[in-house]
Amino acid sequence: MADYGRSETHPIHALFRMVGGFNVASLSGNVSLTLKSSNFQRLDPNGSSRDVTLPVAGPMAKGAFFWITNTADAVESLVVKNPAGATIKSLPRQATVLVACDGSSWVVVLEVGDFGVGGLRTDAILESTNNAGVTIDGLLIKDGDLNLIDNDRVVFGTDADAIVRWDGTDIDVLALADDQVWKWGNGTNSWDQWWYGNTASDYILWDASAGTLSFEGAAAIGKHNKTIGASTAAAGTTTADAGVLPAATAAVYPTTAADGTKGVRIHANDKVTGREIKIGNGVSNQILKVYPPSGGTINGAAADAAFSTASGKGAIVVCLDSAANTWLAW
Repeated sequence: MADYGRSETHPIHALFRMVGGFNVASLSGNVSLTLKSSNFQRLDPNGSSRDVTLPVAGPMAKGAFFWITNTADAVESLVVKNPAGATIKSLPRQATVLVACDGSSWVVVLEVGDFGVGGLRTDAILESTNNAGVTIDGLLIKDGDLNLIDNDRVVFGTDADAIVRWDGTDIDVLALADDQVWKWGNGTNSWDQWWYGNTASDYILWDASAGTLSFEGAAAIGKHNKTIGASTAAAGTTTADAGVLPAATAAVYPTTAADGTKGVRIHANDKVTGREIKIGNGVSNQILKVYPPSGGTINGAAADAAFSTASGKGAIVVCLDSAANTWLAW
């Protein structure tokens, strides 16, 4: 028998064979290996994930090793643990791990998979210099899966600009900086998208070619709260002495004191093309006058002319063109 570090090499002139060194088993429960167990363990979890506990890592175990292969034909794991119950390596189906004892603990030496099913698995692929990195010209996954476990990441960009990961509960799509952009398509070749609810008949559909967003089945826009601005008292008889609405703080502005002559003026900060604001009338039997920002027009009327609501009603106002200060009202 060789004595590492003391004896010279001993040539072997025949096939090296370990009697009893190869074990194939279909498990019915967890299994504990001993120093008498076969070095090669091909284990089928057989319907459920199983624990494989290694022997005590003492001086007597130093140099011992096990090749452990998960031969499952379904999604079942072999969880290799040390005697204290801590996980050393979780093996998905068709994966193999080589573990060895250094005299005080069990360490993973290598993890590989069957090329036909599990692919190549390893903890690291290294080049000769620290900053060289590894370049892969292409990756073909044929008749198999790319299996990323919890908290494994797909990283995009030189500086990890975008990250996608499954954290065990949900998928996180993370950006390196604020206001990064996620584009679907390029305006020429784009994606139709279906976002499903609890049933296949309830979904939100984006039709790229038609440019339409539709809600199918029971899908609908739910509760949609509007920001309510501070109340403004109507005043005066012209735009010059009208009450001025808050400075672009909300989508809905309540008012008081309408009497058929008094009015409110839209604040210039709301002069943004396409902006819609709702102006409420808090007096049930009176007309409220609504003025555009100074110099503006509503519905094509004269500059600074008021739009008069129906008695007891408010107004919906939209900025048609901020540069021209033109508005539409209903």
